[in-house]
Amino acid sequence: MRLEIVIPCVEYDDFLRLTLPTNLQSGGKITVLTSRRDARTIALAQFFRTELFLTEAWWFGGPFDKAAALNRWLDAVSVSARDTWVMALDADILLPFNTPIRLDTLDPTFLYGAKRRMCAGETAWNDFVQGKRTIETFPLDVTPVRHGRVWGNRPTSNPAALCGYVQLWNPVCASGSRRFPLSGTAALYDVEFGLSFPEDHRGYLPGFEVLHLGRGGTNWAGRKTPRWVNAHVVNRREASTPLRVGVNLR
Repeated sequence: MRLEIVIPCVEYDDFLRLTLPTNLQSGGKITVLTSRRDARTIALAQFFRTELFLTEAWWFGGPFDKAAALNRWLDAVSVSARDTWVMALDADILLPFNTPIRLDTLDPTFLYGAKRRMCAGETAWNDFVQGKRTIETFPLDVTPVRHGRVWGNRPTSNPAALCGYVQLWNPVCASGSRRFPLSGTAALYDVEFGLSFPEDHRGYLPGFEVLHLGRGGTNWAGRKTPRWVNAHVVNRREASTPLRVGVNLR
């Protein structure tokens, strides 16, 4: 089994520098998907020796067409083998420590997501890195279903895997779409993609919770929230001080 992880990242390098060292332990091959304009993200990917995929499709269909950029990567990477899985993973998501994803236990026709906990600020993150709090102390954020709908207008009884911060699927065997529907912003493509899978073919990865850094629901049309500048890096020798992205990387 092979896992291809693609991390879309435009102006999210402040989060990527915190999540990437841990996420590299997932057992998958990681590609950072960004723009030629984003020198910080490019430098960071090169520092951690991950694959880089550069495209300007982010702005072709709207103010931030994340789906178009992801589709450019899907078109270019070899995902035609039945044993290949793909995970779209946001740069501000921290996967569980030392928890490789057991692809052999998953149904290849399914779309999988993960339950997330929210870490809104740098102080809370630094407490987590320093061992002062555990992931269970962060609030759990799961899309609620009310009257058979999510977000008030999407009919479904199953909220799993509808949000693009983590979506895992097998492009060959999937019972839903193989590509992301076009969307001018990062707001809707993931939901439409998720709803293309039957209700009973979407689920949460069992025993697998992720940590979301920063505020949610605000950067649909590109980065608007303040950068994290004093956040400590986890699982690195210099964890007691921030990793400065710039000329001192090499």
